[in-house]
Formats: sequence, structure tokens, C-alpha cells
Amino acid sequence: MSTKTAPELAELEGLDLPARPDGPGAAFMLSAGIGCFVLGLFTTLDEASKAVDAFLAPWGPGGVGPLGGKVGLAVIAYVVSLAVLLAVWWKKDVNIKTWFWVSLVLGCLGVLMTFPLFFQIFAAEQMTSADRVYAWATATGEGLVAFMVTWLVSARLMEMVLPEPLAANTAMAVAGAIGALIVSVEGLRHSAQLRSAPTQPSP
Repeated sequence: MSTKTAPELAELEGLDLPARPDGPGAAFMLSAGIGCFVLGLFTTLDEASKAVDAFLAPWGPGGVGPLGGKVGLAVIAYVVSLAVLLAVWWKKDVNIKTWFWVSLVLGCLGVLMTFPLFFQIFAAEQMTSADRVYAWATATGEGLVAFMVTWLVSARLMEMVLPEPLAANTAMAVAGAIGALIVSVEGLRHSAQLRSAPTQPSP
């Protein structure tokens, strides 16, 4: 049985182009993800620790403060990781799909850690460790309740429209997503309430 080739692919095959390794492309993707992750990580650490804030402050020009340190370290992480990865993968074929997803996850985590709603959770001057534990422990309990209720309801509904074991797996996935969403939203809400609450003067 003969297979048909798309006209575009047939034209490229006729050019007899040399095969090129996937390594360099993967190196650029992964190093970009590492740079984004480092920027987000130091953004969060800057909020969580006054020592990190003092370490980052001298890096930038006048008036920039810790921002210059965050960006500078992110650029260094990108350049160093790119140089190392290019040296290792320059003439190698790698699983570019796997490294694409790794790079995407690192980039998304880095972007998440630059959002005020996230990094302010760890603000050293606004919340004590006990308050942080209380906020997220309460949110976790609410998420578990939401998970159990959603799982019981969705399991019954999925049995009506899907065969086993797909019904059970789908119900578990839906319940897990709802539970994780509730934990995230309620954790942020409780943290915001504790940060805005007036502090009691010590006797």
C-alpha cells in the first residue's frame, strides 16, 4: 500500500537538506525556562527574606534596588545554562518534546512567582509563620471537603454517561482539580485576610 506525501514535504525532501540535531533548539528552550524560573524564584525569596532583599539591593543602579539583582541573576542563569547546554547538546539529538514541556513548566512557574497574589503570601513583614500555616491548613481542609463532595457527586454522574474504568478516573480527575482550585483560592483569601487584619499591641 503506497503512502502519499504532502507536496510541501516532497519539495523539502527534494532539496536534500542536511539533517540537523535537536540539541541546540532544546538548549535555547530549556535555558529560557531556567531564566524565567530564577527570576520568579528570587522575586518570591525577596519578599520572604530581608537577607535576600539586602543581598539583591546592591546589584542594580541607583533607584532600582532589588529589581536589578533579580533581573541580573536571571540573565546570568540564562547565559550560563545556555552555554553549558549548548556545549553538551551541540551535536546531539534529544527528546525535544520532553524538554519543551520541562521548559514550559519552568517558565510557567517563573511567571506565577512574579504575580503579587503569589509572592505576597510569603511576605516576611506581613505574616508570621503561624499565620501562614493557619491560612493554608484551613484552605487544605476546605479543599479536602470539596474534593470528597465533588468525587461522590461526579462519580454518580459519570457512571451514567461513561463506561468503567473511565467513569471513575474522570470523576477522580474532576474532583482533584476542584479540590486543588479550592485550596489555592481559599489559601490566598485567608492569607489576604490575615495580612489586612490589625495587629494586636503587645502588653
